[in-house]
Amino acid sequence: MKKFLTLLFCSMFALAGFLGFNSSTVKADAVKYTVSAEIPNNQVNKKLTYFDLKVAPNSTQDLKIKIINNDSVEHTYDVAVNRASTNVNGLVDYSQHGTKKDPSLKYDIESMFPAPERITIPANTTKEVTLTLKVPNQKFSGVLLGGIRVLQEINNQKPSKKEFSVNNQFAYVIGLKLQQSTDEVKPDMKLTNVKAEQNNGQNNITADLQNDEPTLMDDVNVDATVTPENGTKSVLKVDKKNMSMAPNSNFAMPVSLNNQPLKAGKYTMHISANAEKGTDKWNMKRNFTVTPKAAAKLNTTAVGQASQPNYNLIIALIVAAALIVIGLLIWNFKNQRRRR
Repeated sequence: MKKFLTLLFCSMFALAGFLGFNSSTVKADAVKYTVSAEIPNNQVNKKLTYFDLKVAPNSTQDLKIKIINNDSVEHTYDVAVNRASTNVNGLVDYSQHGTKKDPSLKYDIESMFPAPERITIPANTTKEVTLTLKVPNQKFSGVLLGGIRVLQEINNQKPSKKEFSVNNQFAYVIGLKLQQSTDEVKPDMKLTNVKAEQNNGQNNITADLQNDEPTLMDDVNVDATVTPENGTKSVLKVDKKNMSMAPNSNFAMPVSLNNQPLKAGKYTMHISANAEKGTDKWNMKRNFTVTPKAAAKLNTTAVGQASQPNYNLIIALIVAAALIVIGLLIWNFKNQRRRR
């Protein structure tokens, strides 16, 4: 429970920072609403302030939250139940709705609730919002993890000359954990794919890591090494610490080229990983190929990449110089024959 609560708070603050990206700092008095959960009787740990529920197959339950608008004007709030996912930084994320599901996911917590809704609350008013949970008929093991995200909509007001043009946004997230049994499920990690791609203008080799079990994976550490195919000499390496993975989720972990040109060739990705304070360990590898076409395309569009020799231009210049020399030799030979 402690690790889930820690991850929830970290995710909430990460979400707040993400939504306020490229804008001014959110002041404490700028957030004029609060959100809380009404804890029901089937709460596993009643000391927690988020939903930690033991549910039965084919059951229906109303979950209630309170949104308090402390502002002097009316506001509208977006309320959505989001499935927990794992973002590119190896953090559990509750900010997105309707994202692509991992192939190992059997029961989607988002499909157990109504679609996201908009709630309008008058000034200085508290409103109770009911979210109806419909548990599938089948039994499931492990946990289903998500979050109830409440986001205040921003009014379309023109900023003054002294203000930024991007509005601040802050979201509250109430954790949502469903289980039918408290029996522990052992985590598992798989390396499902490796490819060269570009993120934010930077070339990377990405390792697609998957947690294919219905359990939260905590204290995840990954050493990733790229070598020539089936070789031992490292050409790229990264060491990631203190990551987490949501149940039945995946993410593409980037291995940066550090602004060096991407070279075509055949390679092997080696992964050494552990979780839960080293109690679970995995060693995996996967071969992959970077084609000349893919390397040229990514290198052309990369930002801030170190300069590299233009081999095509060099070859063209050499050929041109050779043709000029041959032409001069032929011209000189013909001139000498004429003089004779």
